[in-house]
Amino acid sequence: MTVAGQGQVPVGQLLGQQPHRPSKRRAVIRWRDWSISVKLAAVTLVPIIFALVLGGITINNQVQRSDNYNRIDRLVTLSSDVRTMIDALQRERTQTVNLLTQGTVGNLPALDSARAATDNAAKPFGTDAARAGQLDASVIAPDVAAGNSLARLATVRQQVAEGRLEAIPALDAYTAMTSSLLTLDTALVAGIGDDSIGGAPSALHDLQVAKEELYTSQSIVGYGIVRGSLLPSQLN
Repeated sequence: MTVAGQGQVPVGQLLGQQPHRPSKRRAVIRWRDWSISVKLAAVTLVPIIFALVLGGITINNQVQRSDNYNRIDRLVTLSSDVRTMIDALQRERTQTVNLLTQGTVGNLPALDSARAATDNAAKPFGTDAARAGQLDASVIAPDVAAGNSLARLATVRQQVAEGRLEAIPALDAYTAMTSSLLTLDTALVAGIGDDSIGGAPSALHDLQVAKEELYTSQSIVGYGIVRGSLLPSQLN
């Protein structure tokens, strides 16, 4: 508002008030009032900033996917080791039970070969189990349990060699080891869970469980045939 006839002097100035200055925030928002150089700088920098942000997000997603693929790769490798270890223990168990069922003390070439296969399978299993646990903590507990169970293998072999273990207790001792490995494999299959792999890990695990039941039953039936009978607990 101004006073007519006095050179258009604002009333606020006549009253001693300071003229209103627009805030810096409002000046920034009013991009139409920007100078040409500022507008040119904004046009140049905005796409660059957008590209940098988008690139950072993309790289982060790729890193996360890469870490996940590395984790899955280690779980798949360990699962393969577990199946190899179970197969070796199953063969050793069969040969051990056959030896004890016949009342033989000591070793046989077939049993020695089976034990060597078990020892060879144990080496990569231990290494890969430690590597898998570094990327997926969910496998640590079942791996420790499997390791504790496998630690009895040397004792079982010694008892067999000295004739201090019967066929069925030996069968139970080996079955405890294979069962702990199957529990570990269950955790591995649950941890893999990737669409690109599909249901192959789960199918392989189910096949391993079926083989375990079949081989255990065969050993018990073979023992019963030689001994002529089975106890009710052994039939169960």
